[in-house]
Amino acid sequence: MAWVVSCGSDDTQDTPMEVTALITMAEVDENPIVGAEVATVNSTLTGTLTYTLSEITVDNALAIDETSGVVTIEDSSAFDYERRTALSATIVVSNGTESEEWSVRVAIRNIDDIEYWLTDSKAAYQAVNSGNWVGITEQEYEELATQLNGISKAGTTDLLYSQGSNSELFESYDGFTVSNDLSSIPENSYVFAFKYLALADDLGENKVKVSNGLVTGGYTDIGNTLPSHNQGQQYFVLKGAQQSTTTSRGFLAIYSQNGVSYDSQGNAAGTHLFDEGDLVELSSTNVLDRVCIYQGLSTPIKQWD
Repeated sequence: MAWVVSCGSDDTQDTPMEVTALITMAEVDENPIVGAEVATVNSTLTGTLTYTLSEITVDNALAIDETSGVVTIEDSSAFDYERRTALSATIVVSNGTESEEWSVRVAIRNIDDIEYWLTDSKAAYQAVNSGNWVGITEQEYEELATQLNGISKAGTTDLLYSQGSNSELFESYDGFTVSNDLSSIPENSYVFAFKYLALADDLGENKVKVSNGLVTGGYTDIGNTLPSHNQGQQYFVLKGAQQSTTTSRGFLAIYSQNGVSYDSQGNAAGTHLFDEGDLVELSSTNVLDRVCIYQGLSTPIKQWD
């Protein structure tokens, strides 16, 4: 319900007059462009009008042109579907003697956040079906790690990954499943991105795996095999992870056709388990005091289609 209030000097008292509800409804995609037009307040008042934003559920989310009544995006980060599905604001319109109070209600449409934050690899991501990994850039991997909500890093920490990558001497696995015994995956989380240091060319059979509870077993493949790639630092994102990968703390592993490496100099302190073959279970006796150079991103919040 809204009111038109007369403020003339001849009035002995303010007499609210009930009018049709003054509500403007709008809908925007999450992460909109700053300055994008959301709605226009079409006042019923006459004369020279002034529009003022008096209340808003999220500070600085919206702005209004004081002469035209056009509502625009001011802070795109406020429009994050995983944080809120709608927001509202109150706009006061005045012609100097009368005023109206308008309610602006903005619904937020959910989008694929991974697709949104990809740049160089966006077209490749759009082209593949769910369940496929897509090669991305280092910058895109780091952008996903920063911009998506609830991110945890599994397999190894950033520090150990860097220390291991800077080694001058490596050993690699051919036809083995390996799992680092650190940086586990939080329960009820989705693994959606992966990076590792590859030491061979023409790799087309490597697989990302997760366990459900134990570092020694219960491993299942996440998505299809990684796309064919060569040696060097490699980065991937999974399109359409459709189920939570762990119901309790889990561990991240990789089946290495070839090229998965560890720092044989011991710069990156830690342990990993290994066994020959594309496996579900790993022996607790096959342990090496080195960190294999791989990492995954996970989140408990599904932020994609």
